[in-house]
Amino acid sequence: MSPRALVWVMSVLAGCATAPEPRHEDVGPALPRSSIAAVLQATGELQLTAEQVDQLGGFDDQREQASAALRAEHEAKATPQSGERPSGGGGAAPGGRGRGRGGGGGLGGSGIPHRGAVAEEHHASALDDQLDDLDTRFYLQAEGALTEAQRPKAREVASRYRELLFARRHQN
Repeated sequence: MSPRALVWVMSVLAGCATAPEPRHEDVGPALPRSSIAAVLQATGELQLTAEQVDQLGGFDDQREQASAALRAEHEAKATPQSGERPSGGGGAAPGGRGRGRGGGGGLGGSGIPHRGAVAEEHHASALDDQLDDLDTRFYLQAEGALTEAQRPKAREVASRYRELLFARRHQN
């Protein structure tokens, strides 16, 4: 494949790549959607062949499909079914008051988050952990498409991506 065609393939891949929906305040440049996408962005630096680009893109597409299914599963679990009460209580408590000491939602009069807020944060964290595990599994499979000489640098690129992702998630 000619260098011009390789550049075109990379620009198409970069244009098709979508970052996951940000759940935290978006600060700084957009991150790639995965460890594999970060490696694909370093095609020139890693001297990836067109075949390797295709293989890595295929692994990343499979990872994205698996991630979407995982997100949908978590969303279904987080959405109360009809007739169920949302987690964290709600409604009127005995004595005529609503949630918390002041009757409002969110934080009670003591400044302690309600069970619903804590459960929602834990749910998001559990999803992040599962998405990270999925990213790692697919990256390790995709690494098989790389040469021995390319793997150390690709691991550095993937590790840098994961560090930036972690920092973004925990900046609050």
